[in-house]
Amino acid sequence: MLAALLLLPIACLEGEGEDEAEDVVTAELPAGVPPVRSFTGFGSLGGEWLFQLDTTLETIAARKGTEKPVYRTYMVEEQGAYKRFLKVIDKAGESFGWEMENSFLLHAFAVGADFPELYAAFSDAARTTPAAPEIAGDYLFIDFSPVPVNGSDQVKLWGILRIGSDETWQTWRFATGKGSEPTVAAKLPDEFVQPFPPAGGADNSGTWKQSAAAPWSWTFTDLAGSSTAYALQDEEATLLLVDLKEGFRFAIRAPAQTLDDEALAGNYHATLGLWNDGSRWRGRWQLPAGEEPLLGLWEAPVPSGQTDLSARSRCGSFPNLFKALVKVDYTGGSDDHRLYWIAAGNRYSAQLLVSAAGDFLGYGIGIEQQ
Repeated sequence: MLAALLLLPIACLEGEGEDEAEDVVTAELPAGVPPVRSFTGFGSLGGEWLFQLDTTLETIAARKGTEKPVYRTYMVEEQGAYKRFLKVIDKAGESFGWEMENSFLLHAFAVGADFPELYAAFSDAARTTPAAPEIAGDYLFIDFSPVPVNGSDQVKLWGILRIGSDETWQTWRFATGKGSEPTVAAKLPDEFVQPFPPAGGADNSGTWKQSAAAPWSWTFTDLAGSSTAYALQDEEATLLLVDLKEGFRFAIRAPAQTLDDEALAGNYHATLGLWNDGSRWRGRWQLPAGEEPLLGLWEAPVPSGQTDLSARSRCGSFPNLFKALVKVDYTGGSDDHRLYWIAAGNRYSAQLLVSAAGDFLGYGIGIEQQ
């Protein structure tokens, strides 16, 4: 199931549209990074995906499960604050992605659907094989999925995942809104007033098992069935991708200590996500220590917006979940939206954007620009 993609002859696809950005340069491959890299992960519309980047041919091959691979040509570029972003231009238009070299692939290339989808995948080289106690802990997550929550496809799930060293797990799930059929408690991160980690009251539980044949893979089981999960672990974070059948769960392990400004400070942070109408966002932020950090969001239907993230606040008792106001300018006015993000130091993040009234606007994932 996790076999590497075969390299087949690649036919260049005819592109449409022109790049209007200025100061574009072609980025060189960093030293020590292999020219062909394989990744395994999931898409926001469902399914396990295998990707292979060939930096010599500048091609990406994508395969969903055992289906026929899809091929795209890409360019690796730098534009101002954007470092090493991947750009694909084909008949579906222009789309983007980022790679944390040989570890994390994040993109929204049109490879599996006629409309935007978000893909997150860990590299075969970087997937770790930790013993059970090393992945045990409390995680914060966002579910990237089209499945309606509380009767509405405009309501999304976030929550807490506890992985025990005894091969058990529990979740505390919260919805971004009540919807028309409230079954999951509606609660935004700054409305969570209980202690973290929670002492009880989980809404689901089950067991997990590490695969003996594929030790980078875990199976999470509950009364409804089983799901596959992959882990990525480095010196700053432990991340999980969990298959939801229709979408995926992106989980970041909470640190033992509350993150301070020094832990958050870092380089330009690339973010890629989906608005509530399914269209893409592409953006970046910077959190440099002692300077004014700004957030920028691009792509329709919301025009560019900026906010001063130095005005951020930590949500409740969470050690790594933050909130800031995002001012988005429209024709004839502007609105203040709320940005929540789960941080893994300055290296990774998961983002949730809601309106001032609490309505879901979009969600995304961020990786550090190295």
